[in-house]
Amino acid sequence: MPSTVTFARYAAVWNKSDAKNEAVAEKQPPVAAPAPVASAPTPANPVASRYDFPSAASIPPVSIMNAEPPLPAAPAAASDTAASAPKLPLPQRRPQTQAATPPVR
Repeated sequence: MPSTVTFARYAAVWNKSDAKNEAVAEKQPPVAAPAPVASAPTPANPVASRYDFPSAASIPPVSIMNAEPPLPAAPAAASDTAASAPKLPLPQRRPQTQAATPPVR
């Protein structure tokens, strides 16, 4: 049920003030202020000291609203060496074995 329907249904009741509701509110004990938090809560499972997480300063900012920057141009020498690199020899072909005859139906 959408919240607007619920709001419309109960708005008149919520805004209505009667003596019964005010009397109940007066009988309620005062609410104590919450205790101040002394420190930040500790994690349930602390991480071992052997792990070193990067700080937020070392991560570059990313925006999904901006286009991606162009990729750097690949050096021409690297592409030439990849094309002229010696290929590994292929292993010799194995002779094909004849498939088993299918069962007779």
